Amino acid sequence: MLGRISSAVQSAVDTIVPPVPLLEDFLYHWRMITKFYSHTSSSFREPIESTNVGAHVDQLLKILIEEGGDEKKGGEEASSADNDDMSTGPCLEYLLEHRVLDVFATLASADQPIGMRTSCLEFFSRFLPHIRPTILPHVAIIAPVKKVVGLCLHSKASPTEVEEVNFLCSLCAVLGKNPPLTTVYMGMCEDNQANSTQDPPESEDSPRRLHLCNALLNHLQSADYRVVLRASEGLMLLASLPFDSVADTLLRCGLHLALPTQLASLFAAIPPNLDPNHLDDVRATWGLDSPQWLEGSKFPGCHQVAAFLAWLDYCDQMVRESHPTVGSALAIAIKEKFFKGCLQESLQLADDGTSLILSTAHLTKCVRMISAPYLLEELCHWLVGEESEYSDSNGSANREPGNCVLHLLLDNCVHEVDEVSLESLRLFEVLIEESRLEAVVHSLALKHLLSRSYCSRRHRPSRHKPPPPSDSAAPPPPQTQLVDWSDKESEEIQAPASPGCLRASRTLAPHNISEIIACFLNILPDQLRTCEPSHLVSRGESADYDCSGEEEEEGVRSSSSACGYEQYIQEANRQYREVFVRCAAYSWPREAKSPESEDSSSPCSSPSPSPSPPPAQLSTAAIASDDDSAAELTSCDSRPEADVGSSQFDEGPFLSMLIARLENLPYQAHEINLQTTALVSRLALLPHAHLHEWLLNPLLPTAPGCATVYAALQTAADIMAARVPLVPDFEGKLSSMRRALLGATDDPPLPPPTLDEEEARMLKSVIVLEEFCKELVAIAFVKYHYSS
Repeated sequence: MLGRISSAVQSAVDTIVPPVPLLEDFLYHWRMITKFYSHTSSSFREPIESTNVGAHVDQLLKILIEEGGDEKKGGEEASSADNDDMSTGPCLEYLLEHRVLDVFATLASADQPIGMRTSCLEFFSRFLPHIRPTILPHVAIIAPVKKVVGLCLHSKASPTEVEEVNFLCSLCAVLGKNPPLTTVYMGMCEDNQANSTQDPPESEDSPRRLHLCNALLNHLQSADYRVVLRASEGLMLLASLPFDSVADTLLRCGLHLALPTQLASLFAAIPPNLDPNHLDDVRATWGLDSPQWLEGSKFPGCHQVAAFLAWLDYCDQMVRESHPTVGSALAIAIKEKFFKGCLQESLQLADDGTSLILSTAHLTKCVRMISAPYLLEELCHWLVGEESEYSDSNGSANREPGNCVLHLLLDNCVHEVDEVSLESLRLFEVLIEESRLEAVVHSLALKHLLSRSYCSRRHRPSRHKPPPPSDSAAPPPPQTQLVDWSDKESEEIQAPASPGCLRASRTLAPHNISEIIACFLNILPDQLRTCEPSHLVSRGESADYDCSGEEEEEGVRSSSSACGYEQYIQEANRQYREVFVRCAAYSWPREAKSPESEDSSSPCSSPSPSPSPPPAQLSTAAIASDDDSAAELTSCDSRPEADVGSSQFDEGPFLSMLIARLENLPYQAHEINLQTTALVSRLALLPHAHLHEWLLNPLLPTAPGCATVYAALQTAADIMAARVPLVPDFEGKLSSMRRALLGATDDPPLPPPTLDEEEARMLKSVIVLEEFCKELVAIAFVKYHYSS
C-alpha cells in the first residue's frame, strides 16, 4: 500500500516538475568538481568529508549506472546485432570525449583533498563492470585504468589497500568475462613516478608484462587477511584465462615463484614446539571459513598453522584451476621451494625425535590436502625420484643419499624412538590410502612384485593340500613349470572360455577360498585363541570346503559366522569400494602372470573389459552365499606357466620393513602393532593381482628364501605359542585383556589385568594378531565376492 502511494506521489511530482535530463545533471556535478579545484590551492589538505567533492563523484557514478541500465533495457527490445555497436549514451560519450577518467586517475594519484584516492578507486571499481565490452578497448578507458593499476603497484601497506584490491579484482572480473581484452591491458602501465620513466618503451620484440598481476602480488604481503583473500582471488582469475600469451606473461611476472615463497614463509612461521596431534584438528581452507581458525587461539600456534594450511589449499586450487602452463610451472616451483626447501630440509636436519615427529606430521597433513593432478605428480617425483628411478621392476633399490625421500622415511619407520616410527607408519598409511599417488605405491611395493620371482619355479605341495581334481585323467603339470597358486581345478574348469566372454579374476577370486580362510584363521594355536576353539575351522577340515557349489559356500558361511570375521566384512566392503573407484584409472592387471606369460600369444592375453565398480553395500545374502557360477569361470592364469626366470626375489625396503614389523609383533609396543597391521590392511585392499597374490595367498609355493606376510605371521605366532603359556593363568588373562581392549556388546569395557610390561605387551600382541587375521580374511572374502 505504501509503495503504491509513494509511486503516485512521485508521478505527480514528475508531472508538475519534470526530472532533470541525465546529461544536464551529469554536467552539473562535473562542473561542481572542477569549480572546487579551480578555487582551491595545491596546499589544501583538508579531508574530503569537509567538502562536497565525494558526494558529487558518487552522483556521477549513479548517473552513469542509471544511463547504462536504461540502455540495457532498450537493448533487450532491440535485436542482438544492435547490442554490439559502439553507440553510447550522452553522459558516457561526454566522459569519453573529455577524458573524465584521466582526471580522476590524476586526482587519485594526488589524493587531494585527503580521501580523494579512496573515492576515485571506488568509482573505478563500481564503474568498470557496467561498461559494455565494446567500449572497454577505448583509449579514454585503457589509459586511466593502467594509470590507477600503476598507482596500486607502487604502494605497499597503504591506508587505501582495501579499495585498491577491490579495484584490481573488479578489473580481473571484467577480464575474466572478456578474455580477449587481456591483451589490451597487457604491458607497461602509464605512471608519472620517477622509477617508471626509467623503463624502456615496449617494442614488438620486448617481453610484455601484466602489471595487474604484479599489483595483486604486492597485496599478498598485507597484514589484513581480507586483502590477501581478495588479491588471491584476482590472481586465480588471471591464471585461469585461456590464452597461452597471458600464461607466459604471468610466468614472467613471477607468479609461479611468489606463491611458493609465501607458502615457505608461512611454514617457517609455525612454532617448532607445536603438538603434532593438533594438526589433524585444523580444517582451515582457503576462503571465508578460515578466519575462525586464523582469529582463534585453540592451541599455541593455531593461527600460524591455519594460515599455512589455508595457503597450501589455495596453491592446490591454483594449480588445478589455472592454465596448464601456469599450473605445471607452479607445481614444479612448489616442489623446489617447499617440498625440497622446507619439508625435506626439516626431515634431514631434525636433531631430536620431537622435531622429526612434527616434520613427518606436517608431511602427512600436506599429502592429505593435495589433490591437484600436477601437484600430485610433482609430489610423487619428490618422494620417489624421477621416473627412471622407480620404473624398473628388477627390485633394485637406489640408496643414494638425497635421491629419494622415501628411503629417509623408511629408515624412520624403524627409529629407536617409538613415536617417530609410529608417525612414519601413519604417513605410509596415508600414502597407500591416497591411491592417486600411483608412482609411490609402485615404488614401494608393486615394482618388486611384477616379475613374480616370489613364486617357486617348481610346484611344491602346499601345507593345506586340497583334494585331487575331479578329472583324474588330467595329466599333472610338468615339473619344470610353475603351477598357479590360486586354483588346482579340473580340466573342465581350466578349459578356455568362449570368445568375448568376460573372465573372472582367478587371482583375486580363487576357487580354493575356503582353504585360504582356514590358513589365516588357524595361524594362532588353539590355546591362544580368545574365541571358542571348537567353532573354528581346523586344519584338517579345510579340504571339506574345497568343492564347488553349495558345499563350499556353506563352508565359507559357517566359518564366517563362527569365527567372527563377519564383523569386518561390511567395513572391508566399504573400504574396498572406495579403493576400487580411486584405482579404476590404473592399468593394473587382474591376473598375476609372469612377464613370459604376458608376452605369449594366448587368447587369455587379450585385455579384458574393465570391471564394473562394486555395489555400494554387500547384502546379508551376498555375504552368506556366493554366486554359484563363480567356480565355473575359467582363468587363463590357472594353467601351468613357464619358468619365471632366475632372478632372486627382493621384496624391497618397504615390504621388508613390514615383514620385520610383523615378525616382531610380540616384542613391539601395542600402538606400533596396531599401526603396522593397519598399514598392511591398506596394502591388501589394493586391487592389484601381484600384490594380492603375494600378500593374501598362504598356499602360494614361494621361492626359497622368499618372505611373505603369512610366513611372518606364522613366525610371530610361534613366538607367542612358546612365550605366552609361561605366563601364569594366561588363558584367564588373555580373556580379560581381550575384554579390556575390545570391550563387549553387553558389558562395559574392563580395565586391563594387572601384568608387568612384558607380559602385557605379549598378551596384547596375541589379540592384535588374532583380529588382524580376521581382517585379512574379510578383505580376501570381499575381493573374492567382487572378482568372481
